[in-house]
Amino acid sequence: MAEQVVGIIERPVGMAEQVVGTIERLVGMVEQVVGIIERLVGMAEQVVGMAEQVVGII
Repeated sequence: MAEQVVGIIERPVGMAEQVVGTIERLVGMVEQVVGIIERLVGMAEQVVGMAEQVVGII
């Protein structure tokens, strides 16, 4: 009887752990995307800086 109860409790716990794992993976992917965007912004800022220098020379 107790084993059945434990089994019933373990099933949703396992499912919850899977959901948490999936969410953690999604968060990781979002962090990667944010990192890529930050790099692109950095590159854009460099381009703007170079353009300002060129305009300054002219």
